[in-house]
Amino acid sequence: MSFQQSQATVIVGPAGCGKSIVITEKIKNIVEKGDYSTNLEILVTTFNKSLLRKLAEWIGNILNPERYEFKYDDDVPDLVLASSHFVFSGSTKTNIRLLHFDSLPRRIAGIKASGKYDWKKHEIILSDIIKEVKNRNGIYNDRHDNILNPEFIFEEYHRVIYGLQVGISGSKQKYLNVKRTGRGNNPSLQKNSDRRLLVWECLEAYAKKMHHEKIESFILKKQYLYASLKNGQVTKKYDYILIDEFQDCTEADFEIFFNLVKNPNNITIAGDLAQSVHLGTTARIPRDERMSRRQFHRLDGSYRLPVRISEAIREISASLVQKFGNDEGATHITPYKGSPPGARPIVVYGQDYQQVAPKIKQIFDYYKIYDLHKITILERDKELQREIYGLNIRCETDSILKLKGLEKECVVWSTRIPLEFEKEVFEFAYTIMTRTSSILIIAITDNTQLVYRKILGMLNRERLILWDSETENKFDSFCELYAVETVEDED
Repeated sequence: MSFQQSQATVIVGPAGCGKSIVITEKIKNIVEKGDYSTNLEILVTTFNKSLLRKLAEWIGNILNPERYEFKYDDDVPDLVLASSHFVFSGSTKTNIRLLHFDSLPRRIAGIKASGKYDWKKHEIILSDIIKEVKNRNGIYNDRHDNILNPEFIFEEYHRVIYGLQVGISGSKQKYLNVKRTGRGNNPSLQKNSDRRLLVWECLEAYAKKMHHEKIESFILKKQYLYASLKNGQVTKKYDYILIDEFQDCTEADFEIFFNLVKNPNNITIAGDLAQSVHLGTTARIPRDERMSRRQFHRLDGSYRLPVRISEAIREISASLVQKFGNDEGATHITPYKGSPPGARPIVVYGQDYQQVAPKIKQIFDYYKIYDLHKITILERDKELQREIYGLNIRCETDSILKLKGLEKECVVWSTRIPLEFEKEVFEFAYTIMTRTSSILIIAITDNTQLVYRKILGMLNRERLILWDSETENKFDSFCELYAVETVEDED
């Protein structure tokens, strides 16, 4: 794949198509064209900590080991954030900097954390603010509860106040009239309406409390970085910036990148809107005149995902393309004939997690022919992990927010675990089901979340294995028909 060195590059493609590998190839091209110049400064960033470690490993493997020194930041001994440096021979500065995006405010602008981030604390603060706003406005019923709840206010702050660069100070009228791109019209929040004014009161109080009481917030720190770049307090500029998993970036995030690079045409982004579990349909490929000469690289086919899994989830992939209004950043998943071997997705039913665990062991033992060593449960399900671990199988469990962009050999989707943000159910389910490089097990129980029934109903039945007669008898009752609609923004 050839790249123009001074041309913004957008790399898009479905899960498992090799977007991250293409990024490393671009880095190699830049470095070798400059003959490992000691003046070169490249920033590589993503929201995924584990992926950042992988990118460092891949970059290290593809460059000439005799021409660089690699090191992690000294103050991160456990490599939690995996921030690292490549320093070329003879250089007195870092030439390739790998940083988790949430680390940019501290590493680049010196904006320090004010404590450990705690969502529960934010939830309590937002609940208290909502109570005050409701009391002040004489609201004593649940008529506005679909907007006056902590989850909605938090996402509105992230995706609109910060993400769309609306801001808080002096921004009341701007917020009341802004088109909330990607936020849709359900729940309704019409321009200049009483409902939008109620939300504004909550947002303003939330911002002031975070600022005055120095409450730890990733979003607030990004706002401080954004402001520091805009007012010239931070003057750091990189020659090239490469962003993996761009679907996690808001407009404000991209504005930060534009202000950190010497030439906006030297920005490269890679991602897949269908995996936008952070932002949902507010995620977009930036269309900015500063990226005037951008070129697209569309990668077809999933090289990692077994063919039968790609076929089973094809309708879900198509629905996500439709949901994003056929945006060029959302692509259909296409089976690749050279994909690794793997079974059809395996659906298994148990009344509860205790009953489903031994069946998962049966499946794991049966498919050990695929050289399986460990099970990964998504979303985080400690009880199921404990049950499986007690059956002498290595087992881990985590959030898809931490593992997306990575591959796992045997993935169990635990459908009993609720979603934090149900509006992104398609993005979450798609991203979970595309993490495997071999086996996908879909565990359903009597506690399977209702929101997943529309996903289960869209799976290609002919491309599924229903593990036993009990599962065959129960599966249809967990499915429902659903017609996906494009998200329409409210004028």
